[in-house]
Amino acid sequence: MTLKIRLCLAVSLLAGVLVGCNTKQEVAPKLTFTSESAAILSSGVSAPATETKVQISFTSATNWMATAENAAGEHASWIVIYPAAGTGGSEEITVTVTVVENPSLEARSAVVTFSSGELTQTLQVTQAARAKQGITELLLSDTELEITEGESATIIATVLPTYADGDKTVSWSSSAPEIASVDGGLVKAIKPGTAVITATVGSLSASCTVTVHEKAPDPVPVESITLDKEELTLTEGETAQLTATVLPENADDKTVSWSSSDPSVATVTSTGIVVAVKAGTAVITAKAGDDKIATCTVTVEPDISDGSTGENLDDDIDVDPWN
Repeated sequence: MTLKIRLCLAVSLLAGVLVGCNTKQEVAPKLTFTSESAAILSSGVSAPATETKVQISFTSATNWMATAENAAGEHASWIVIYPAAGTGGSEEITVTVTVVENPSLEARSAVVTFSSGELTQTLQVTQAARAKQGITELLLSDTELEITEGESATIIATVLPTYADGDKTVSWSSSAPEIASVDGGLVKAIKPGTAVITATVGSLSASCTVTVHEKAPDPVPVESITLDKEELTLTEGETAQLTATVLPENADDKTVSWSSSDPSVATVTSTGIVVAVKAGTAVITAKAGDDKIATCTVTVEPDISDGSTGENLDDDIDVDPWN
C-alpha cells in the first residue's frame, strides 16, 4: 500500500525568501510510507507484535535526522532507524524503520520524528501486544547420566519458549530416591543402581536415566618400611640378602626401591642383594611409598685369603729361636 502526503512545509530558497504554508508553495516535499507487513494509516503505522520493517521515502532540502520517542519523551529503543541522519539534496532518501518484536502482553506506541532544519514531520507508530504463549517444550541438559556413589551432578531444565506465560516452575522427582535423589535439578548418588529423574512443568515432562556406580575403595598408603638388618659386615666379594617389610599388608603399592650411598664400596640389586666391592662403608637405603625409608650400614672388610697378608703377619711376629 502506498500513501503520498503533500506537506505544507517552509523551506529556505537560494534567494533567501521564506515561503510559508499560506503563500504560494515553491517546494512540496513528499513523504511516502511503503510496507508489506504493516498497515499504513493516515495517522501512522500500525504494526503487529512480530518484527516489522517499514520503508519511508522523502526528499529534504537541508541536512536531516530522524528520532523515535515513546509517550514519556524517552528514546524508544524498540524502534531502529537506518540511516538515522543524512545530507539534504534533490535525490530521494529511503529510510528503513524496524519495529522490533514485542515480547510484552501490552501494546506500545512511539513517535518517529523527521527533522530538516527547523522543519519536522512526525509518524505515529503503534505496535500490537503479543498473544499469550503457553509452554510448548521442556528440555533437559542430560537424558542419560553416569555418576559414582557419593558424587552429585546438576541437570538443567529449559522451558520453551523463554517468554511463555503462566507458571514455569519445574518440579523434580526420582523413581528410586534411595539410589539417586534430586532437589531442584541437583542429583545426588546414594548407592549403586539405576533411577529415573523426571522434571515436570504443567502437563509436560522430561526424564533422565541416572546410573550410579560403586565407589572404588580409597587407596591404602604405605605407613612404614623396615629392614631385617640395620648393620651388616661383609668381606670383599661377599653378598648378603636384605629383606624389607612394608606395612600395612594391604597397602596398594608395596614396591621397594633400593640404592647405595657408595656403589664403589657396596652395591645393591633391585631385590635387596648387597654385593661387597671393596673395603669401606656404605649405606643401603630401601624406599617404599612416597617417603618411607629404612637403612642398613654396610661395612666391607678386605679379603685376606690371598696369602700376602700372611707374610706380613710373619714379619710382625717376634720369634724366639731359643724357645
